[in-house]
Amino acid sequence: MIRGCEDYAQEHALAPLAMAVYDRAGNPILFVIQDNAMQAVSAFAMAKARTAAITGLATGALGDLDYENHERPMGIANMPGLTVAQGGLPISTENGEHIGGIGVSGASSTEDEACSRAAIDAVKSLLK
Repeated sequence: MIRGCEDYAQEHALAPLAMAVYDRAGNPILFVIQDNAMQAVSAFAMAKARTAAITGLATGALGDLDYENHERPMGIANMPGLTVAQGGLPISTENGEHIGGIGVSGASSTEDEACSRAAIDAVKSLLK
């Protein structure tokens, strides 16, 4: 999974990244930080992965839901350890069973999400 993200990052000449994978209960499974990645991106990658793992939603989509009513946001962004920053995606099996989440940080949020997508796509055949 991480290799899929790293390959995408190299192909698109992205800045050094941090990548995290969490199980559906919100427990860390794997964390990788590339050489020369800014230290702050570690926390973002972990929060994105944890949020996607716990909620089963992409963090960017969760942000859209959170701020759908600008007068009364849901407050997800204020929950410790969660984020609505784009770059976290849920991981599901082929039959739709939610099994965790991946989060990437270090590039733009759109590129972070694309890396997360590349990571999932790289192991899609294993997600039976």
